[in-house]
Amino acid sequence: MAYFSIIIPVYNVEEWLERCLDSILCDDCKDMELILVDDGSTDGSGRICDRYAKVYENIRVIHKENGGLASARNAGLEKASGKWISFIDSDDWVDRNSYQQVRTLLETLQGEEPDIVKFGYKKVRESAEEIFIPCVSEGRYGHEEVISILLPKAFGGGRISDSTLHTFILSSCAHIYRHDFLKSTGVKFISERKIGSEDFLFIFSLYIKACSVLVTHLTWYNYDTREGSLTQSYRKDLFTRYRLLGRLIFRELKKEDLNRILADDFRVLYIGLMYICMMNECSGPGGRPDQVSRVREILKHPALKKCLRHRTFKDKKSRILAAFMRIGAALPLCMIQWKKTGKSI
Repeated sequence: MAYFSIIIPVYNVEEWLERCLDSILCDDCKDMELILVDDGSTDGSGRICDRYAKVYENIRVIHKENGGLASARNAGLEKASGKWISFIDSDDWVDRNSYQQVRTLLETLQGEEPDIVKFGYKKVRESAEEIFIPCVSEGRYGHEEVISILLPKAFGGGRISDSTLHTFILSSCAHIYRHDFLKSTGVKFISERKIGSEDFLFIFSLYIKACSVLVTHLTWYNYDTREGSLTQSYRKDLFTRYRLLGRLIFRELKKEDLNRILADDFRVLYIGLMYICMMNECSGPGGRPDQVSRVREILKHPALKKCLRHRTFKDKKSRILAAFMRIGAALPLCMIQWKKTGKSI
């Protein structure tokens, strides 16, 4: 059994795939398997996967029909045999000897292994990089601390926007998971074609079941935010998919009897999700009147109105945004986003 199973979904990334694979294969930690899931690529990505698999015995390739990112990750999970599970997106890469660092960290725990390890990451765009370190102290967090400390941060840290320095980002690639724990939960990815931020639901569902989460400030994962990447583009039907995400998160909270404990934090999360939907529409199709009209429709959403009635904010920017939302002021909200993206007003 390998120590790490590294699952890499692959879809039309021939330009960046070798960078990703080479960054892992140069690691001094040899006890790991790479599972490359070719999700119906139509470029040369599948051939690159097969070429690497012929050279490296620890690489396994799965070729499947296109089903999306969640489908590819689930397919990789079914074949994984390692003690620890890691996900890497095929257009990203890791720093040298990252997995050896993590293994050394885990071995110092002397058998008291956590269910999940959370670390930081870097957003890289051209020659610039931005480092995101978990906004809590390093160390082990038991179940009650996960609920009382980590999840409120993950839900927004009491802020609506620009909160990455105050939150605890739930990205699947910024965690490593103990395989036995992952299997025991039965948690799988739900398709990103159905919900927004499928990463968030997956990891949140694991957090509420975890007995312990180890937080480290190591930042060895490099997240490529080049212009034109998926997360930088307009996302159609995001409002529909984020409403479903909110419902599924609330359902999980009720199932674990946490809906009252985290009610106020959930409101922050939901308002934040709807704000993201509004900002997404500000870069959507049509002219500005069309964009404002779509934002106005989101502001009419009953669940958003209910959350706004029952939640106040301490920081100035969140109070202003919430005030605009409460009175249905779509144009000022759009103007904020247009200015932020450098579009003339």
